[in-house]
Amino acid sequence: MQVLTQGGSTLGGIAGPLPMSLAAVQKHVRVLQDAGLVATEKRGRHRHVRLRAAPMREAVDWLRRYEDFWNTRLDRLGEALENGD
Repeated sequence: MQVLTQGGSTLGGIAGPLPMSLAAVQKHVRVLQDAGLVATEKRGRHRHVRLRAAPMREAVDWLRRYEDFWNTRLDRLGEALENGD
């Protein structure tokens, strides 16, 4: 799906370099669409897919808060183990 980070693509354009069928790619895209991470639009005979980055940014921001929390906790644990506490 790296092609989506560089703009939109058709389902065929996404499937082309991948070692899976177009039907399998469609299923994967449908899951991403249901999660709100991509948007699809039918133009003529082709279905175009584009990345929706905003929900991913929200998830990354949420994970970053917990990353800071756990890094702090694990640093304290490491210090305690080194000091024999």
